[in-house]
Amino acid sequence: LPLALEGHDVRLRGRVIDLPQRDARRVHWRMRIDDDAPNALRGRVVRLAWYHDAKVAPPDVRAGSRWELDARLRARETGGLSMLPGG
Repeated sequence: LPLALEGHDVRLRGRVIDLPQRDARRVHWRMRIDDDAPNALRGRVVRLAWYHDAKVAPPDVRAGSRWELDARLRARETGGLSMLPGG
């Protein structure tokens, strides 16, 4: 992830490519970003995590579904890319 994108919110569109993992506080999944994204993200597979509290139902993310969302970008220590929809 280029440093210029670190911590910025971006609009992303893509397809969920695996089964989402759910726990009490979050849903996380991998998504392939569409080709109309910023150059650094175009066609990449990214890991997304959506955090929620017990009062709010988590989003219904399913393998193969398409999503468009705003996400805050951050590089993972392992060199991957993590995005937090909704900040």
